[in-house]
Amino acid sequence: MHMRKVLIKIAAVVAAIIIFIQIPLMTGKVSAAVNPGAGEFVNRLYGYALGRVPDAAGFNDWCNKLLYGEVNGAQVAEGILFSDEYVNMATDDASYVNTLYHVFFNRDPDPAGMDVWVTALAGGAGRREIMSGFINSVEWANVCASAGIYSGSTAVPTVDLPVTDAAVNYVSNLYRNFTVFPPSDAEIQAIASDIIYLRKTCREVASDIVFSDEFIAFAKISSPGKVVETFFKAFDIKPGAKMWLDEKDRTIIW
Repeated sequence: MHMRKVLIKIAAVVAAIIIFIQIPLMTGKVSAAVNPGAGEFVNRLYGYALGRVPDAAGFNDWCNKLLYGEVNGAQVAEGILFSDEYVNMATDDASYVNTLYHVFFNRDPDPAGMDVWVTALAGGAGRREIMSGFINSVEWANVCASAGIYSGSTAVPTVDLPVTDAAVNYVSNLYRNFTVFPPSDAEIQAIASDIIYLRKTCREVASDIVFSDEFIAFAKISSPGKVVETFFKAFDIKPGAKMWLDEKDRTIIW
């Protein structure tokens, strides 16, 4: 337990170094440089739900939270569609359903689907209940998987996303530095696929490996300096390095 606390402190220091380097580079550039999918989703949500462009602070806050996996797309949509600003607009049921189609599916509603949802609302279904139907759809899961957004959906995406070299290299590098006996190429591909399809964040993958019994055993017989050196090598951190986050290739670390 003591060694785990030591590792957590070391990981926090390394994460702080990365954040110190990265955050100034991210300001105002989330949609264009880091994750276009997240930026487009937030812009679409503000436009269709609130009828305005997002303020810079709100835009960057939502995009950064999506990028780091602190919230999923469903939570962002819920935060805006049930905000005082939207509720006070007192939209009718048809307008609400139309907004859901554009926000979640990025398209006009089909007449049959529109009729089903509006009829359900007229019959007493709640707006949150209707929203959950959109959130837990395969279409929304596919939109998110393609855009690099954590969906919050129970549905499994059916789109075919190639496992990138960046994701494979990220997983391989972690195992190469934190373990003696890395898994097979097939197992590394499987973990990289989890990252690509957003089943796991890069942070979660790193945590699983860093806090494995194997690395903790290594840390117990190594000096703190050696442990820190391992972290720096694994995450390719160099003094003064400028590290960009590349969510498109799912290589974000912390």
